[in-house]
Amino acid sequence: MEMASITAHMLVGKVDDYHGGIIPTYELYLWENSRPAWILVKADTTAAPTRHQPWKKVVWIPTVEHMLEDAVAMAGLHAIEDPDVVELGYELGIAKKERVELYRDISAEDRARLYMAARRISWQTKVSLSVFSESTILRQLPILSHYDLDVEVCAPTYLREHSMWRQRPLVLGSLDAPERLEEQRSPSPETKEEERRPIPGTPTIGGQRNAHLRVVSERRKNHETDKS
Repeated sequence: MEMASITAHMLVGKVDDYHGGIIPTYELYLWENSRPAWILVKADTTAAPTRHQPWKKVVWIPTVEHMLEDAVAMAGLHAIEDPDVVELGYELGIAKKERVELYRDISAEDRARLYMAARRISWQTKVSLSVFSESTILRQLPILSHYDLDVEVCAPTYLREHSMWRQRPLVLGSLDAPERLEEQRSPSPETKEEERRPIPGTPTIGGQRNAHLRVVSERRKNHETDKS
């Protein structure tokens, strides 16, 4: 993997209901430009191994067409340890493998079953995904809309890149782009009212979800006051 480089980075953990961001437990790196590989390691290297993940790292050689879904399934099995994904992982014989080659080790039909199980992972899990400009999964991001878990995607908005083959650096995008997402956070009155309603079928753990909605509402009120 000497000629490879990291083209995406995924953090897996819990959402901080009061401050945003993520409390990570595992991270995944996508290496490309050689044979692609997802490598999963603990975000906290001092943490004790779990019964499903006693190794320092796990390597999956992904498919090309479902490379992003391969990563979520890998996280569901080894990081989140979702019961349905773990059960299927044992059935397919990959739960305890340190290295899996998805084209070779799992049939297309069984990979589809694995993706469907991962799509049902609870919203109590959050994934933060950083994708670089040349990553294969940059065009696969829309598939995340089919998943229930919380997700935050950091995709390229600005690139300045020097090269030994160019006299001037390549400059693409704008550093003002993040403001566009902030503008979308200002909801209509109808959206505000909808967010105050309880989410049907959503489990409440210590009232955290409702508390989160109250905090979001207060943040937006303060934001609108500052703008006025």
